[in-house]
Amino acid sequence: MKLLYNNGSNHSVSFSIAEIPIVVSEDKKIEEGRLYSCFENDKGTTYLATYSENGVYEHFYIKNLGKEIDSYSNNAMMFSSTIRKSEFTTKLDKLLGGIKTKYKSEADLIERMSDIYGNFDYEFIPRRENYQDKRVALGNERIFSDFQGDGMQRALGILSTLELSADSAIFIEEIEMFQHPKALRKLAVHMIDLAKKNRIQLFITTHSHVAFVGFALDGKNSFDDEEEQKKLFRSYIVSNKDGIVGANVEYDSSKIADELYHLNN
Repeated sequence: MKLLYNNGSNHSVSFSIAEIPIVVSEDKKIEEGRLYSCFENDKGTTYLATYSENGVYEHFYIKNLGKEIDSYSNNAMMFSSTIRKSEFTTKLDKLLGGIKTKYKSEADLIERMSDIYGNFDYEFIPRRENYQDKRVALGNERIFSDFQGDGMQRALGILSTLELSADSAIFIEEIEMFQHPKALRKLAVHMIDLAKKNRIQLFITTHSHVAFVGFALDGKNSFDDEEEQKKLFRSYIVSNKDGIVGANVEYDSSKIADELYHLNN
């Protein structure tokens, strides 16, 4: 994976299998045949970690890799499809607390959420069990976020993160989780728009034909023209054959949509 920054600097992260033993330091070595990852830029190569067949990994000591990659990696976030609701609620409280301090971001978030789910608003209010503990409540009825649908919660967390982030990355596993197809398509348009605005790389996985259509086909309206879409949008088909994982770039979005449709039907 190669990262190109706005100032023209290049960094790349790669995974390889050592063909010969590699000396990392006086007391660390990558054995022949072991999978390892490394970071490369114009200053040379930095070895990040080595991995064994049973999933055990060893991190190597990493010095400062440069302000661009440090900022990019430190601010990156991941939305897992298996996160517990209580954990996600706590994360959402923190995100919306940050949004509250930025009036323009809050107004923009409310407008986008209203477009997706209808009349939307939120506020921090105290819980009856403990008036010192204020939690996020949504809608005119001020229902705590814990009792809202998972789809709305997840979309709110993703859009809040995009509003607060810049020059970094967001990894979203199975974007279609808990989302109604119509809401997902609208969410896709707003995600692409915010990602462009705040210079965010979105890494999104899906098994869903509907989700892919939302981003690859309906999402075309979020790009200025076809040339910009080709420059900013990449589709990868990930396969697993005989234990070997492959990831191939596919530029024909309609072809992928057709393949996913047949897989899902």
